[in-house]
Amino acid sequence: MFESIKTFFQNNRGTIIILGIFVFCGGFLRLYNLGEQSLWIDEGYTINASQGIVEYGYPLLDSGKTYDAHKLHNYITAGSMKLFGFDAQNPWSARLPAALFGILSILAVFFFTKRVTSSLFTSLSASFLMTFSYWEIAWSRQARGYADMQFFILLSFAFFYSWLENKKIINGLLAILFLVLSYFSHGVALIFIPAYFVIFIIHGISSGKIKEWLSFSTIGFLVILGVFGTWILYRILPSIVTYSYVDNYVSFLSGDLKYISLAVIFVLFGLFFGKKIFWKSVYLIGIILPTIIIVIFYSQVIQTRYLLAIFPFLLITGAYGLYLIVYKKEYIKPEYKMILYFIIIGAVAFTTSTFIPQSIYNLESGSPQPNFKKAYTIINNLKKNGDVIISPYTHLSKIYLDDKGLWLPISLTGRTSEITANTINGGDYYTGAPIIPDQTALENILNTMHGYIVIDSMAKVRLKGLLTAIINHPRVTLLYDNKSATNDVVAVYSFGI
Repeated sequence: MFESIKTFFQNNRGTIIILGIFVFCGGFLRLYNLGEQSLWIDEGYTINASQGIVEYGYPLLDSGKTYDAHKLHNYITAGSMKLFGFDAQNPWSARLPAALFGILSILAVFFFTKRVTSSLFTSLSASFLMTFSYWEIAWSRQARGYADMQFFILLSFAFFYSWLENKKIINGLLAILFLVLSYFSHGVALIFIPAYFVIFIIHGISSGKIKEWLSFSTIGFLVILGVFGTWILYRILPSIVTYSYVDNYVSFLSGDLKYISLAVIFVLFGLFFGKKIFWKSVYLIGIILPTIIIVIFYSQVIQTRYLLAIFPFLLITGAYGLYLIVYKKEYIKPEYKMILYFIIIGAVAFTTSTFIPQSIYNLESGSPQPNFKKAYTIINNLKKNGDVIISPYTHLSKIYLDDKGLWLPISLTGRTSEITANTINGGDYYTGAPIIPDQTALENILNTMHGYIVIDSMAKVRLKGLLTAIINHPRVTLLYDNKSATNDVVAVYSFGI
C-alpha cells in the first residue's frame, strides 16, 4: 500500500494540487481564531488531565486519582501545551492537536476512498465534503480526541481492506495498530470492532476462500483483534444498557443528515452492479451498519457526537452512492456525467458545509457551551483573598482561576449514580474540591462565607431545590446572566459581598 501511495503522488500532480487546496482551506477553517471560543465542560477534562501530565509526567488529578480516558490524545495535548504554553483565555495550544488531526483526516478520507472504491471522482468528492463539513470543522476545534480517533480508524480500515485483498501480515498488524491508537484517542472507537468481524465473514463467504480462514496470518489477526475486543468489552460491558434513544438518533440522521443518509442508501444499488462493485459496497456498508446499530441502541445518553465516529464513512459512502447512480446511467452522455455528479455533490455540501471562517461553533444540543470564559473573567476581576468559588465544574474553576473552590455536585447525564461515582473522599474526582453535600451545607456556606457562584443552564435544571435556595438567599446577588446568548446561558452570583 505504501508503494501505491508513492506511485500515486508521482503520477497525479493535478490531483495533488486539488488536495493541497482542500488541505489549505480545511486548515484555515479549522485554525481560524482557534482560541477565541470559551472552553466547555468536556474540554476542561482534557486540559485538567493534560496539566497533570505536564506537571507529573502522567495524568494525575488533584484528587489523587488518574484520568484514564483518551490517554493518547491527552499526552499529545500535554505536549502541545508544554511546547507552546497554555492560556485559558486563549486555549489554542490545547486545541491544536485536534485541529491538525482534523486536517490530516481530509487526506485520510481521500486515500481510504481511493483504495476501496478506485474512483478518483468519489475520493475527491468525499475529501471535499470532509474539508468543508460544519460538523467536522466544529469538532476539530475542540480539545477532545474525536478528530484523532477518526484519523486512525480511517487508516485502520484502509489497511484492513488491503489485508483482506492480499493477506500480507504487515497490513493486518497496521490495521490493529491504528485501531488501538484510535481507541486510546477516544474510547468510542470500540464501537467499530464488530464491523471487522462482519466484513471478514462476508468477504470469506463471497470470495469462496473459506479455507483461508485457517491460515496463520488470518488466525493471528483474529486472535489479536479478539483479545483486544474482549478486553475492551470486559471493561465497558457492565455499563451497557439499552436506553431507547432510537427515535432521537433516527430523527437526527433523517433530519440534519438527511441528504447524506439518502446518498448512503444509494450504495445499495452497488449490490446489483457485479461482483467487484458488490464487494466495495459491502465493505462500506459493513463498516457503517453494525456500528450505527450499536450507537443507536446502546448509547447511554443522547449525544449525536457518537455518530461523529461514523461520519467520515457516511460522507465516503454517500459520495460513492451518488457516483454509482450517475455513472451507471447509460442514457446520460459521458461528457455530462462528471458535471452532473459534481453538481449533486455541491448540492449535498450546501446542506452540511460552511465556507466562511467562524470563531464560534455550535456542537450539539447535548453538549452545553456556555461562555465560561466571560463568567470566570468577571470573577477574576472582582475576586479578593478569602473569596470562595462555588461551581458544578471545579475543573474549570481551577483552569480559569487556579482555584478549584467548592463542588456543587450535579450529574451531567441526570443520573444520581454518576455523582456517587465522581465523589472521592468527600471531594470531586477531577480536582479533589470539597463537596457541598446538601442544602443545609449550602445555606451554611452562604450565611458564613463570601465569594462567587457559577451556574449554567444545565446546572439550573439539575440543581432543582438547591437553585431556589441560592436565588432566594438574601446574601446572594446576580452579577451576570447572558440570557440573550445564542449558546447556553451561564450566570454568576456573588454572596456575602
